[in-house]
Amino acid sequence: MAHVGERQFFGVSDMSWLLEDVEKNLLGQKASVVALPAEVIVEAVNRVEAMLGRDWILAEMKATGIGPAMTVIGMGLRLASLNGLAKTEMLLSNLRLRDQSAKAELTAIYLIRGQDSSVELELEPRSEPAKRISALAKPERALGR
Repeated sequence: MAHVGERQFFGVSDMSWLLEDVEKNLLGQKASVVALPAEVIVEAVNRVEAMLGRDWILAEMKATGIGPAMTVIGMGLRLASLNGLAKTEMLLSNLRLRDQSAKAELTAIYLIRGQDSSVELELEPRSEPAKRISALAKPERALGR
């Protein structure tokens, strides 16, 4: 367990990351090595903790350095694209499990909404399996024949 100043670092679940925490415990160096403003870095790390949990971050921190740090920071940047979307629970659950398809889905959402968060997307859309199965079994039905 690491300590930052007089604060217990990994043992407190509701503690926000500060710049000094990111530099000491994640990057292992000054945040200036990352081509992002310090406040964006800290916000991204705090977003990962809030949405995926401290355990997710700890699992990525087998070592300090730019590589592990960018995994966490990048995840935080992509998670921001979920703001305002409904039905994110399943995606977040799969991200916590490190499901690669969930990471790909999050990246796709980020690419679509990254510059314009007003773009509406539907996660986990309701499907009608009977129609899909029927169309697969008899393609001419799907074409209206």
